[in-house]
Amino acid sequence: LEELTSDLCDRLAEPSALALKDAGMSRDDLDEVLLVGGMTRVPMIRARVERLLGRHSGSRIDPSTAVAEGAAICAAVLAGSNAPATLLDVTSHPLSLRVGDHLIPDVVDHGEELPARKRLRVELSVPASGIVTIELIRGDCEQDDANAVVGRAMLELPPDAEFSGLREIELLIAVDVNSIVSVEARDTVSGVVAHSRVRTRGSLSQSQLVRIVEADALAVVSGQRDEPVE
Repeated sequence: LEELTSDLCDRLAEPSALALKDAGMSRDDLDEVLLVGGMTRVPMIRARVERLLGRHSGSRIDPSTAVAEGAAICAAVLAGSNAPATLLDVTSHPLSLRVGDHLIPDVVDHGEELPARKRLRVELSVPASGIVTIELIRGDCEQDDANAVVGRAMLELPPDAEFSGLREIELLIAVDVNSIVSVEARDTVSGVVAHSRVRTRGSLSQSQLVRIVEADALAVVSGQRDEPVE
């Protein structure tokens, strides 16, 4: 079993390092490591985690029921009980914006505490049609093929010869505690406003998922990528 799954075990290194980086911590800052999920009972996985994080994995929580226990505590807190816990929700993926041909990466960072709210301005040339497309993109901009456009808004601007097609667009992006994202774009000259509102969790359609999986499999077969995107 260990020989068959050793390549899967090797994948623990990157997410472990990323978790420490996102938390702004080092291995020395850890008090305890809790393993979640039945597969963490495998001795090879426990040994690898201990080697990566420098701590023996705790045994006071059953890995098979940890998620259910956490969900029960979460439900108790939301129901208003006096559970000794505080709920903090964070963004699971970075969110970027594409305004016309202008890409604004990581407007909302991965791991940012919710609710989050960002306001910014961008200056761009408006096409002759006067229509500017604003797209909300979920994912790391460095892995463009693994990203997803999860929201889109159209800003229709009236012609303004004085500004020769160069406009300043004010953008407001807000993510609430339910991961519902609202994007507002406003032309500072005309005052025209466009809105988009989308739930980012589970927002991919079945056809989008199929296209991503097929494109990813083709990239692996053709040698463009060594491993599938997860």
